[in-house]
Amino acid sequence: MSKQEKARNNSHWKEVILIATDKKKSNKKRIVILIVLAILLVGGGVFLGIWLAGGNQVPDDLNIEGPLVARGTVAMPDNIDELMAQRGNPVEAGYYTTKMTNDWVFDTVSSPPRNVYVENPTRNNNTVYFDLLLDSGELLYSSPYIPVGAFIESITLDVPLAPGEYSPVVVYHLVDDDFNVLSTVSVRITLRILG
Repeated sequence: MSKQEKARNNSHWKEVILIATDKKKSNKKRIVILIVLAILLVGGGVFLGIWLAGGNQVPDDLNIEGPLVARGTVAMPDNIDELMAQRGNPVEAGYYTTKMTNDWVFDTVSSPPRNVYVENPTRNNNTVYFDLLLDSGELLYSSPYIPVGAFIESITLDVPLAPGEYSPVVVYHLVDDDFNVLSTVSVRITLRILG
């Protein structure tokens, strides 16, 4: 073999060695990028899990389930100021805000209430209706549809209750234009029958 042929063969090997070295460097870069992406993905998942878990702090005595708990927006005496400060903000589609009294007083079970007020504020986007339920699931009252901007000031209970104090849940049903339920929101109130 001549010197020229040997030189050509050696230069060919150098090229092959250089190409292989570049591939090794490229593979190392890919591995590093994949590791960094995996760390970011795991870190993001941990952050999201902690953030979602922190928003679900609901007192045990409320017994409220469903979308309200998932969003972590239960109206309580300790957060009412914050919620009241937010009330000027427009409500996102699929969400609901209410203006209502939370202590309903009836002189007798058949008399009109003294202070029932439930409004579907103009900040909302959808019509609603509500059901008034005891913890047993017994339906005390079901409202008509309440369009945006409308309100109810008087109800008649569908079930005769003995005098006393009750803690029913008002379950709001947010409906679309075809009156299909989009979501629900539950609020515990105090209901008193005086005599």
